[in-house]
Amino acid sequence: SSSSSSSSSSSSSAAGNGGGGTGKATSSSSSSSSSSSSSSSSSSSSSSSSSKTALSSSSSSSSSSSSSSETGPLTTSLTASSQNADVCMAFVSCVIVMTVTNPVDTVNAASDLTLSVTGMALPSAPAPSLALSHSNPSLLSVTITLPPLAAGTAFIALQPPSPSTKVFNASFPVLPQTATVTSVQPSSATSAGSTTVTITAAFLPMVTSAAQLDVKLGTDAFTNIALRWSDDSSTSLTASTPISNVGSQTIFVSSTAVSPASTPAQADFLILTAGVTASCESGCKGGASGGWAATIKVSGMGGVSALSATMFGVAVTTATVSSADGTFRVTVPALPASSANFTSDGTLSGIVTITNPAGSIAAASVTYAQAPTIRTAAFGSMGGKLIVTFSTATSGKGSAACDGGALASGQAGLVGTGAVCDWTSASVLTVQLASDATILPGQSIVVSAGLKTEDGLSDASGAQTVAVAAPTIVDPPSFTLSGPSQASSCDVATFTAIGASSRPLTYVWSAGSAASTNLTSALAAASGSTVSFPANLLTGSTVISAVATNFLGARSASVQHTIGLAAAGAPIVSVLLPAGPYVASKDLFATASVEYSSCAASTGNLLFSWSLAEGSRRAVVLSGTSGEFPIPKGTMVGGKTYDLSLSVGRDGVFSTGTATLSATSSPLVALISGGSSRVAAPTTTDLSVDALLSYDPDFCPAPDPMSTVSACSDSDIGFAWQCTTNDGSLCRNKGDSSLVTLAGTSSVTVDVSSIAMSDVQTGLVLTVTVSKDTRTASQSVSVAIVAGGDPNLTVELVLQNSATVAVKHTASADTTQTLT
Repeated sequence: SSSSSSSSSSSSSAAGNGGGGTGKATSSSSSSSSSSSSSSSSSSSSSSSSSKTALSSSSSSSSSSSSSSETGPLTTSLTASSQNADVCMAFVSCVIVMTVTNPVDTVNAASDLTLSVTGMALPSAPAPSLALSHSNPSLLSVTITLPPLAAGTAFIALQPPSPSTKVFNASFPVLPQTATVTSVQPSSATSAGSTTVTITAAFLPMVTSAAQLDVKLGTDAFTNIALRWSDDSSTSLTASTPISNVGSQTIFVSSTAVSPASTPAQADFLILTAGVTASCESGCKGGASGGWAATIKVSGMGGVSALSATMFGVAVTTATVSSADGTFRVTVPALPASSANFTSDGTLSGIVTITNPAGSIAAASVTYAQAPTIRTAAFGSMGGKLIVTFSTATSGKGSAACDGGALASGQAGLVGTGAVCDWTSASVLTVQLASDATILPGQSIVVSAGLKTEDGLSDASGAQTVAVAAPTIVDPPSFTLSGPSQASSCDVATFTAIGASSRPLTYVWSAGSAASTNLTSALAAASGSTVSFPANLLTGSTVISAVATNFLGARSASVQHTIGLAAAGAPIVSVLLPAGPYVASKDLFATASVEYSSCAASTGNLLFSWSLAEGSRRAVVLSGTSGEFPIPKGTMVGGKTYDLSLSVGRDGVFSTGTATLSATSSPLVALISGGSSRVAAPTTTDLSVDALLSYDPDFCPAPDPMSTVSACSDSDIGFAWQCTTNDGSLCRNKGDSSLVTLAGTSSVTVDVSSIAMSDVQTGLVLTVTVSKDTRTASQSVSVAIVAGGDPNLTVELVLQNSATVAVKHTASADTTQTLT
């Protein structure tokens, strides 16, 4: 239709860059400030991010350096901190978070930034890598992954693209590691000597031959030393024990490749009487408070009733179980505080030393399990949740109200009434804060007592108080600014900031330099999400600006909207949009907000006309004629820009609103068929794992595990596999100890029998990383190595809701093994 007079509404955008998504969106001719973050989900063994960065909520410290420069009235400042650790350590990769406040420049992708790392020798591969987390004029945040480096100082320079001439500089210390023995197999030998022992030490100075190793048992040298491998992170060797006295001894390993020789790495070692054996048969694991009974079987030690046993140098109570079988029971004592040096998995081996009247010594090992302890507690990046991580997998399960549940009673005032605690994994508790939460960084929560390890064998934990840290990365608040682009002088103009935040935002409103004094004063007095003023305060085209701040102190970019005077009687039209980003695989809804002008000659039914056009081709992809405009998922394509237009009016008087929508790509989804756990035998040669169902939500729908129809295929997705043992070590081949490499295909076959495994390595973890353009996602499957394990046995949960649980498996009537 034609119009004799018209008013228009348009939108501008100051959006942060990164991956992310929204659900239902109410979209408008609105300006927007949006930011997004990539995420690490540890709710299970899978994670997904638009670029592979670990933005966890663990605490970080060691701010290494900062720089600042004045840019107009704002100060540009830089901080750098390590992630998931207090410092960067030598010979292991390290993730550094660099945050620049008020950089002024905005970048679109990590490839727009130039990164240089100097000050120390860099390996030929991998190179330092860079991922963009946030970018807007008020905040630039990147994560930098440094490859394993020697000790020293890394000088980092980050340069925005031309025409900017800025360079953001930071220095970061890489501290030396302390050499430690990580594995001794076996952990005991007889006094006769000549027992072959495999010793692996972490962070020993690298050697090129066995001649550069000094290995001793007490003061006696090992013989027949053979080097298995040596690199910056670990050294492994085999050696023969010397003849030695019966009893507890200490192994010392040092490198003579450096001068003076390195400080020795140490490990306890037990020398036993030749011809005797002992092993724990049952009850071999329990809590640190002791009191549990372990059954020990011995041979070559004579009658069990005459045996005595000690732990930590103190006699323990024994009772005969069967003289014929050579079994007796010991009551395990409490773990002495001086010996409570639990490993990273929350366990500690205790040696039961057994002596007969003739002086012969045998030994067996039991395992103490540490009650779960809180490792970290921090806000999520947007402040709407707390993430509490524990030292080990716990007995915690399910989702329930926090107060009096996972959290001790009386904390609703902090976390809000109705806050929900969700065990997103056995070692991660997520506290979804309620809308009336008041907790701030530095305040403490109390986690309820009663947690045990996942197997239930540890002591119950006591109530634990932990201070909640600020997030490593704080997402700037995002909001859209909705308001008319024109208003008649007889009307009141209203602007509304629609924020996406867990708590109310505060706003600073302002007007451009051309605004009248009265309008400037009216805006300066407002701090809420809505501001109104008489349109007759406008002196012409005027820029209205808003800046939001959240309770964590993060400040948004300035969002601007231009308004001018309209012809009398034109309707006041705004198009409502939620805060972005607008993910192509999510439904989006735009809503028209219309008010009749107080000067309108008549009122009645209005005509609506919507259109969505792909920006580069100007082709209309969707249209509508009602007050709400749905944009179904899949309509827009990630990486493209679309123009949204709305025309509203009657009687030849129309107002037009426009908005620009930038569609973002969805995170990839990595899937491994067959569930999160598998079994295999030590002799298995053909363990097959398949990630073919991994998909890009922008290209393929989620696969239906209940369907027999082939899943959608995407040839642009790449696959990379990695094999580690259950203790986190990279898998190595038997024989030459080379690293295990797997094919870069959707499915791989693993020869378990060819992988070198120590006595403490009881399983594998196979991880696939799928990639497409700049996006990556990962998922892992754990494989327990047990005698007779069936590699073809799988079980996976494929459907779970309030009415149905569906499980897909390959078990048969002959199956005798259990997977969970």
